[in-house]
Amino acid sequence: MFNQERYSLIEDSVNKIKGLELVLKEKDLSLISGSKPWTIKEVLAHLAGIQHEINNGIRNGEDIPEGSSEYFEVINKERENLSLKELFHEIDIEYTFYLEVLKDNQDWSVEFPTFGGRKVAVAQVLATRIIDLYVHLLDILWTIDELESYKQNINALKYCASKIMKGLAQFPDTEQKILIEIEEETVFGTRNTDDSIKTDYLNFVLHAFGRSHMVDLNKVTIEGDFAKEVWKNISRKL
Repeated sequence: MFNQERYSLIEDSVNKIKGLELVLKEKDLSLISGSKPWTIKEVLAHLAGIQHEINNGIRNGEDIPEGSSEYFEVINKERENLSLKELFHEIDIEYTFYLEVLKDNQDWSVEFPTFGGRKVAVAQVLATRIIDLYVHLLDILWTIDELESYKQNINALKYCASKIMKGLAQFPDTEQKILIEIEEETVFGTRNTDDSIKTDYLNFVLHAFGRSHMVDLNKVTIEGDFAKEVWKNISRKL
């Protein structure tokens, strides 16, 4: 079943990725992004290349290789000589096609090819793409000192955080031991505990995706040894 809210989230993230063309300069492409050790150019090449591979699977039914660091490096290598304008031209073509396919397929239970030759329902593939797009967007914005303004994009941040909560919920005992409060809203656990994590959505999401160098620790309050352990290991893969 088509989900307009989820479609709007990926459309919004795609538009923000495209909007970077108006902000970035050629000299910015060599800067190391939040997705170390990749440069901004490599992050853009990754986003364009992965979407190109996914689209080939949709267009031609071709198997997509298993996602691996070696595979991603090949994708980036293929685009290393592209200019900023050429990179964004590819991004525009690939994501425009993808958004049109999503809009045309109202039944999101239909399976699309994905990595490793598997086929997965559109709705599931889309969840991954929303998170991937948004976190890499933050990787770039952090590098060019534009990160703070993206706290305003609360819907995408809440969506990413909800996926992390879903992972935590796989461990029932955890919910009885800890309180996670984000921007003064209880999002996980119980108030009947002394262990707590209090922060904002931006810090929570960035930390969970391994971008701990981007986290302002002054905006994270952790009480209790168990909370420290959860914060240390928390991720959407839990």
